[in-house]
Amino acid sequence: MIGALLASNPLASTLGIVAAVSTIGLGVQTYRVSLWQTQAAKHEAATAKAVSDCELFKREQATKVAEAERDAARRSEQEARRLLTDIREITSKGEQVREVIRYVQGNAACDNDPRINAIVDGVSDILGPERRPGAAPATALGRAASALPRTDAAGPR
Repeated sequence: MIGALLASNPLASTLGIVAAVSTIGLGVQTYRVSLWQTQAAKHEAATAKAVSDCELFKREQATKVAEAERDAARRSEQEARRLLTDIREITSKGEQVREVIRYVQGNAACDNDPRINAIVDGVSDILGPERRPGAAPATALGRAASALPRTDAAGPR
């Protein structure tokens, strides 16, 4: 009956064929769109997971960097304290050596010994002119001291 109606009316049969082909085409397109949407959703989920993983990695790295900075600061503080203690010890020993040199230089019986004078001059050069040991003027120290007259009981040089 439908076939006879379509055979007798060419416009209806053409429209029917067009409608059938359109329905099939729309079905195929709907299926393709649903596949595309499924794939797009999968890609969006993967992208969201990658972004989440990246943010987690950044937080972990920031935490590790902060821990490393705190550890380095702590170690630096310890080394600074140790260095300060060492500097204080060296300064104290330097002061003791200066006192010993001052007393030795002022009371030594071997003022004309060139080796002693060389040691005293070397220490004095290291300590600098403002730290020169002893109360004597700079011209009375070291090698120049032998040219000056002696004022103690031992007599002239």
